[in-house]
Amino acid sequence: MENKDNRISELFDSYSAIVSLSMLAIAENDIEGAICLNKSLKKIYEQISGKVSEKQQLTLESYQKLLGLEYSKLSNDNAGKKLKTILMSIDFDYDETLHWIGLAQLFQKEKKYKEAIMLAEYLTTVCDSAPPYLVLARTYRDLKMYDMSIKGYNTYLLLNENDKEAKQELDKVFEEMLELK
Repeated sequence: MENKDNRISELFDSYSAIVSLSMLAIAENDIEGAICLNKSLKKIYEQISGKVSEKQQLTLESYQKLLGLEYSKLSNDNAGKKLKTILMSIDFDYDETLHWIGLAQLFQKEKKYKEAIMLAEYLTTVCDSAPPYLVLARTYRDLKMYDMSIKGYNTYLLLNENDKEAKQELDKVFEEMLELK
């Protein structure tokens, strides 16, 4: 029985990791990769659905809803509200939070600023981690919203004061502000 429980736990962890890869494939417009990964997700879901804890079952269902969103349409307010609702229903643990932070960073790098801000701001409410503040700071810097960027860097540096790269980025924000004046 314990072996079966371990297998289900391993499958659940695999499912979580594949969800992150699927979201990356979608963000990269790798349709073939996303389809392939989603086939794997479907097989795993069929094996573990109903055999996991209630909390894990809710997480599985939330993952499915999230993957169903088309990221290219997230600028639509209704899709943005739907994303926020889904995110609020997911019970984040530390490892999952890292995946979501990675997605927020990807949104920022892909210049999907609304999505990056929405996800990073939500992550600041569910974890005691510094990286979402860095995503916010960099996103606001890209948008030339320097006051918000400085606020993000300052909060990040309060939580992670040894990050020399972030301190250099903050100095660059101040330089950019001075150039505008």
